[in-house]
Amino acid sequence: MTDLPAETSRQETPPRKEHRILRSPALRYAAMAFGWLMVGIGLVGVFVPLFPTTVFILIAFWAFSISSPRFRHWLFEHRWFGPPLRAWVTHRAIPKYAKVLSVASMALSVTVIALFAAVSWVIPVLAAAISAPIALFIVSRPSVENI
Repeated sequence: MTDLPAETSRQETPPRKEHRILRSPALRYAAMAFGWLMVGIGLVGVFVPLFPTTVFILIAFWAFSISSPRFRHWLFEHRWFGPPLRAWVTHRAIPKYAKVLSVASMALSVTVIALFAAVSWVIPVLAAAISAPIALFIVSRPSVENI
């Protein structure tokens, strides 16, 4: 795990591979609506402890990338959502606080399932088997400080 310097200076356009804007107006509006839904769900994570925010903002960023350059830019430059998004887009890095919250919430979920929801060992083992590779992926990404 490497610590990269916080490079959160605003850019005119975010570095990206070329996404083509959808040609069909219906698909473009559907992707835009989906993006706003993801922003809304991500906003819930700002206020609800242990509820993920960044993953929904990343999905919204993708949806806006294929539907609305204007909203894509807005999200990239947003005061709250922009820094972790820029860290991911520019460095494929995840802030340490997001790593800790993500892995802790996965561990808590598996524990709650094992102690309160499972009637056999199969469901907790399945939940752990699904969570473990995701947690390893998250922990293996570089960290960006001071976001």
